[in-house]
Amino acid sequence: MRLLLGFAVLGLAVFAGIFFWRSAGQSADAEFRAELPPNLDGPADAPVKIVEYGDFGCPSCRGWHNAGIGEQLKAQFGDQISFEFRHFPVITAQSPEAAEAGQCAAEQDAFWAYHDYIYEETAQNALSNDQLKSYAAAIGLDQAQFDTCLDSGKSAPAV
Repeated sequence: MRLLLGFAVLGLAVFAGIFFWRSAGQSADAEFRAELPPNLDGPADAPVKIVEYGDFGCPSCRGWHNAGIGEQLKAQFGDQISFEFRHFPVITAQSPEAAEAGQCAAEQDAFWAYHDYIYEETAQNALSNDQLKSYAAAIGLDQAQFDTCLDSGKSAPAV
């Protein structure tokens, strides 16, 4: 009986330890994510919010964008709808750096211009470091600021 009770206490201790360990990690992640500015297009208080988890290297994401569905919804619903883009960089080896580049553009209030340029004006998977920097120049960003941001990797935790 004492052995059974010992295993029960040990099991409970392990369970509690795992629970608290996971809870601490999740709250830290939630706090970090809460500090990130959203890549939002439309009013923050819009009653309809569409959240896209996307990847600049994703053919389906490019297809969704280029089909113009988002623009049609904005035209139809105006200020009643907002779009938020969250990075999910998993398709190509260059996807994480492309997501970082998007966040560097966001620092200059140009996330959506950069987003649109990548999907509309570039070849699929043209996401090398030099290409990402050239896209910033093409949309008129402060090149030195963008390059410093991208080269530093400071946006990596955000994506």
